[in-house]
Amino acid sequence: MKFALIGAGRAGKALATALQTAGYQLIAVAGGRGKAAAAFAAASGACYCETAASAAAKGNIVLLAVPDKEIVECAQEIATSGDLQKGCVVLHICGSQNAEVLSCLRRVGAAVGSMHPLQSFSGDTAAGAACIRGTYFAIDGDEAAVVAASDMIEALGGHRLLVSGEQRALYHAAACMASNYLTALLHGSVRLMGQCGISPEDALPALAPIVMATLKNIMVQGTLPALTGPIVRGDDQTLVRQLKQVDDLPKEAALYRALAEYTIAIAAEGGLLEDKQIGLLENALKS
Repeated sequence: MKFALIGAGRAGKALATALQTAGYQLIAVAGGRGKAAAAFAAASGACYCETAASAAAKGNIVLLAVPDKEIVECAQEIATSGDLQKGCVVLHICGSQNAEVLSCLRRVGAAVGSMHPLQSFSGDTAAGAACIRGTYFAIDGDEAAVVAASDMIEALGGHRLLVSGEQRALYHAAACMASNYLTALLHGSVRLMGQCGISPEDALPALAPIVMATLKNIMVQGTLPALTGPIVRGDDQTLVRQLKQVDDLPKEAALYRALAEYTIAIAAEGGLLEDKQIGLLENALKS
């Protein structure tokens, strides 16, 4: 099966590389800023095209891996050209938007859908392609597009998640929490370590074992059973001592207090705290 790639960002290049390994043929590449798309096309043995429309015309499947805000404009450019192959499938890989952003392509005969990899990609394309195996993909769209996306996901050794178009932004918010905000959370942790005289170069390796062990416990036990620390123990005095020093960094203090409040709430909902403990912890947050 021949596919075209529009866009030369981290996710698009990783996905295209993984698909080639899985037996799909990358026939054309377009888009990207500077020389990224041309360089990727040359490295992949694909044809480089100056326009998205000319690249799309060469593929049975077209992957739109352009920035989210450019999807509609790119789709309109392709639709206006009228050069798509009969029975062509066009899939975007955006997480927060559904297949309907490609509706202009449906009107010119294409089946449209979305196929978002629930994965974080670095600038290392080969590493990104390797980590796709086992990844979950959120898909929606026309029947033919869902079938094509499902076939690709199976070839990649991935798993599919059928997410309704109406819930895509919520799904993407969940993904951001698990990835983007985890990164922000660790940044805050490194900042607190810095207040103790620990450099970022030392802080991250020091935090790595507890982060990895926590993730392992979560995957094995689930979120609430894996919850540890002063809040789940009802230890309000430790929380008070922490806050007195965390408050020296206002931004991190606001984050810490918000997370503590949320942790108290979920621990209470899960029956992990007694009413007296909840009251003491909530009072500690007001200190």
